Amino acid sequence: MFGSIAVWLGASQLHAAPPGSGMRAGSLVSALTTARRAEVARDFGKAYGLYDAIEKQPDMLGVGMAGKVRILSSQGNYARAIEMATEFIDAGNPFQFEVRLARTEAWIRSGDREKCVKELERIERIDASHPEVIFQRGLLAFENKEYLTARTLFTRAVKTDDKHLRARFHLGRVLMQLASYDQAIAEFNILLDGYPNQVEFLGYLGDSLLAVRRYKDAIDAYRRILKENPASGLAYERLADVEVEKSNLDQGIDLYKQSLEFDAMRATASLKLSKVYQRKGRLAEARIELQKAINRAPSNESLAQEFVAVLEKERRFDQAGIFLKNFHERFADNTWAFVRYTRMLLALDENKEAKSVVERHLAQRHEQSLETILLTAEVYRRNEAYAKALAVLEDANKTWPDTDLVLFNMAVIKDLDQKNKEALDAYAKVPPSSSLYSKAVVNTALVHERMGKTDVALRILQGVELPGTEGALVRAKIKELAMSMERNPASAEGKSKK
Repeated sequence: MFGSIAVWLGASQLHAAPPGSGMRAGSLVSALTTARRAEVARDFGKAYGLYDAIEKQPDMLGVGMAGKVRILSSQGNYARAIEMATEFIDAGNPFQFEVRLARTEAWIRSGDREKCVKELERIERIDASHPEVIFQRGLLAFENKEYLTARTLFTRAVKTDDKHLRARFHLGRVLMQLASYDQAIAEFNILLDGYPNQVEFLGYLGDSLLAVRRYKDAIDAYRRILKENPASGLAYERLADVEVEKSNLDQGIDLYKQSLEFDAMRATASLKLSKVYQRKGRLAEARIELQKAINRAPSNESLAQEFVAVLEKERRFDQAGIFLKNFHERFADNTWAFVRYTRMLLALDENKEAKSVVERHLAQRHEQSLETILLTAEVYRRNEAYAKALAVLEDANKTWPDTDLVLFNMAVIKDLDQKNKEALDAYAKVPPSSSLYSKAVVNTALVHERMGKTDVALRILQGVELPGTEGALVRAKIKELAMSMERNPASAEGKSKK
């Protein structure tokens, strides 16, 4: 999955090895080609050994070291890859260009965007037109989910060097993200022309074919993977996906089971198998499958979510509650578990327990989202701890200024706390463009009614149009206020003037 040797090494390094170097020019090119093919095939042990031997050749230090750094990065050992590259560069070794590029890619993959950007800017001053530099700019955009930019850059890299396999591979991947599946299929087929048995290329080809419902061709791609690796749990899972897509649910079940036989840790296969069981109405089997999967991967949120959903379908609400409580306590930093468990407590009117949960969450200083902050405010509101609810919302308004949900909830808290003037001012801040605006107007009218200004409340409500049940309630309130004013018009007018 790497660029052509000529471009990757640079013309200055494609020369005969010096006398006594231990490797002739022909054998050097052969070693480089073999290392490159091993890298594409993900035979990392073989590739690393070859690059280590290449590194020992005079003037080939950078090529060999860059290869070793890439191998470590491909294996997820980013720290060691970056450390090796940095030691090489800091030692003042020649031919650092390739090693700097390899280190930059490790930074991209490890998520250290700041260092990556700075290094790329430095490298671009040397050679901004190098296909590997363009590729890494594309890779950075891809990791940032800037898919249109990534497509442009990967396309440029491939046009600069049509044998740059990583650029073409990632071009195929970004085309999939953009739902341009036919173009992605074309790119993966080009890659497979040179590497017909590369399982990663076959996997993405199969996924693209499945996306456009070319089932027969997708099955062929996945079967080719099984020829290379008969124990591929992923290939069996994808074959199951095809059968389920075709509504052959029983075949899908059998293939998902085969996937799990070869790879019991495939949480996605367990999740999909449970969904097929649910489609067939076999809830108990879905629950049992999910329970087994959770025992293997207890922190997996997707499995936990589906398990709770199945328990609720079976009306095993107590069991769902116990599971949620245990999951939340075990994985306190999991936002889904915190939100789901807290909402369950509120639904059961366990307001004090919900308050204990949110206060523990706050004390542990977990990262907060708008959802968790609004939920915390709701819990305090249910417990009539209005000052705490308002403090939470005021902090949220600093992080998410003028967010209609925050503004509306701040107004509601002041309303419930009988702070009429403050509530009116707060409701007035909800913008007309907000979906909550009509509710804010209705609540404004109710505050005026509480203040004894029945005529003001009536005038406000008469200007409100809401559909369905809410509209019916508003009309009923208008009728109630009108009747009140008819019974005691002088009182209503007098109160309005106060």
